[in-house]
Amino acid sequence: MARRPSVFDRALPREQPSPNEAAEPAAPPVEKSQAAGKVGIASLMSAGLDQAPGDKGVPPTPAVMAMKRSLKDLSEASIQEIPLDQIGDSRIHDRIDLTEDLEPLMKSLEENGQETAVKVRYAAPGAGKPVYEIIVGRRRVAAARALGWESIKGLVLKITDEELLRSLISENSARKDTTFIGRSQLAYLASKSGHSDDEIAKIYSSDRTLINRMIRIYEVIGPEIISRIGDAPDIGRRRWMDLRSLLEESPMSPDEVSNLITQGIDRFADEIAELWAKRVSTNSSGNESIPQSTLRFYALERMLQDLKTQASENADNGTDVAEGARPTKATARAQKRPLPGFGTVQRKPKELVLKIDRGLDPNLLQRIEDALPDLVRQVIKDAQGDKNS
Repeated sequence: MARRPSVFDRALPREQPSPNEAAEPAAPPVEKSQAAGKVGIASLMSAGLDQAPGDKGVPPTPAVMAMKRSLKDLSEASIQEIPLDQIGDSRIHDRIDLTEDLEPLMKSLEENGQETAVKVRYAAPGAGKPVYEIIVGRRRVAAARALGWESIKGLVLKITDEELLRSLISENSARKDTTFIGRSQLAYLASKSGHSDDEIAKIYSSDRTLINRMIRIYEVIGPEIISRIGDAPDIGRRRWMDLRSLLEESPMSPDEVSNLITQGIDRFADEIAELWAKRVSTNSSGNESIPQSTLRFYALERMLQDLKTQASENADNGTDVAEGARPTKATARAQKRPLPGFGTVQRKPKELVLKIDRGLDPNLLQRIEDALPDLVRQVIKDAQGDKNS
């Protein structure tokens, strides 16, 4: 599909030379293939900036070299057409579902053209890898691809991983549609890329404990399950923490989560619609409909709450396999869970039982016991912080 003209395509009026300028010899012709934004810069760079006037053999001064580097960087950062098939995703990003509510952006691109350039940087070299990775503008790239465009206007920047993280966090903070789980994903991916919690907290201008908690929530729920839910823009930290707890009690695979979401939407559609209507009326936000990712979160949360209630009722009734009532899969997992490479953990109403696998050093239990006081203090401190936040 042909791309609509954008604000970047508007030609500037040509300045008319003065009588004195008209008498000067014309500059050499410029190749048509040169990018329009680079012509003036390239001519400056080739005009002998690395030599002093009249001294072609004199080495360039530091000031001249600094100017030349600045011109080179400016040249490379000029807006240019970038083929979409050469743009890959960034290792660090905050958006989870790029397709949600993408239609308005697609319509804007169709009607008005591209008004804001995306930002990319060169990707790590390798066979079969894209030339660029996106820094800012993932949704614009997704919308352009959905429209069938072949290229998009963009800036190619030279930035380090730390500068990339700062840029993403800055752009994230400026957006109105930022989400808690999106920020948590950004912190988690930054951590996996080698940034410490202290570094991330400093860039976020936040508390290290909060950053650690965000990373932990994302890590425990897991990227695959979070991708099945989506950004859930109206769900805050406390609700995600509650969901993490429910999934810890009834761990399941991403496919099982998808099945629960489908069942929850069918079973609790009216209840969720009523809850959302109350929220909208309270926030005076008109008759806006519930985002699909928020609907999926509500549905999964209600299904997990039902499983927890069912498991509790079975425990109160003393129902077990020996009495002929087969417990549900989720109930059985809540009673005893494997700890890969260690053994099992069994949670009871007021007990937590650890068992190590045969062949492991029994001293591991002693190490865990020695570490428990510090762990318990940290858990209590975090719990108090959650109540106060």
